[in-house]
Amino acid sequence: MKPWLDLDLLARLLGLPEGTGLRRMFVTALDPGAKLAEPVLSVARAAGTDIGEIGAAWLALTTRRKDFYARVLAELTERCPGLTVLKGPAIDAFYPDDVIRGRVDLDVCAPDVPSLWDLAGHVRRRAADLGPGLEPKEANVSVLTRGAERAVFAGLSWTSPHTALDSVYRVELSTLPFLGDRAAVPPRPGLPASGWTLQLLLVAEEQFQRAVGARDVLDVLMILDAAGAPPDDAWIAATTAARLAPEVAALLAAAADAVDGRAGAGHLRAAALAMAARLAPHADRERRRREGVRDPGEHGTLEYGVPLDDRPADGERLDRHDFGSILRGPLGSHLLVSDLEVPHETYERALAAV
Repeated sequence: MKPWLDLDLLARLLGLPEGTGLRRMFVTALDPGAKLAEPVLSVARAAGTDIGEIGAAWLALTTRRKDFYARVLAELTERCPGLTVLKGPAIDAFYPDDVIRGRVDLDVCAPDVPSLWDLAGHVRRRAADLGPGLEPKEANVSVLTRGAERAVFAGLSWTSPHTALDSVYRVELSTLPFLGDRAAVPPRPGLPASGWTLQLLLVAEEQFQRAVGARDVLDVLMILDAAGAPPDDAWIAATTAARLAPEVAALLAAAADAVDGRAGAGHLRAAALAMAARLAPHADRERRRREGVRDPGEHGTLEYGVPLDDRPADGERLDRHDFGSILRGPLGSHLLVSDLEVPHETYERALAAV
């Protein structure tokens, strides 16, 4: 256990007073904006607190889920050595062995579209063997087109085999790690070379979907504990290239505040403040750039796949019709639409076409 990590720190991240009881902390940590249930329980257990049958069962469910994702990731990595893990197990690596970080899904980035479809088909075929008892729930496909460039997003989910109270199991595959905010920040395809920089940027990117959460701050503290204040500016170059300087600055400020005055955490606060100071002018410049954006056209066209059938096809085929386009691939056939409210007649014609 890291000396600066205890229940009082987690209480602070949750907006609770130090010394708050475990039950209240656990209930608060279940909030989707917090996502700290597993760290709360595992830190309590490591400190010798009895977390009871409910706490032990909760951590057991999380461990089973992560074991399944580890088996999936091992096979995907063997099949496609060029894939990149987005958050999840990559951030887990910064955590102590006795602190469990919760995980809903497994998110990976494939190097190209053919690799993505190969991986998606493999996961679909192997899921029953890798996770006995998993019941297929759905497969989702989306396509982002920007001129001649095309990014694909595919997701497969299964009903948990353990309890109806458990979240679905889900594997997300994409060819684009940074989607942007669909306003002033466009999609960005590049991946920074440094593992910790990439994970920091991915946590920052989440602010385009929601406010900074308690687990985001804990993730950043874990990353800072491993990386320290980097001596060079490679991370700043990667952050500005990703157009995420304001979001990274917000994370660093939250991390510095979280450990203010805490024993054993002086190095974390110093690293966060030093990095924030070096990033400040870049964050200001990015905010000014966003204020000047008038035409978000470079975001491209995002189309969602409406499932038509689940018959797998080798590779990918795009059939264009007067009512729209049908994408056929390893996850079945999908009608591509920009609006999820599809007229009944259009849907019926698409069904007839497949």
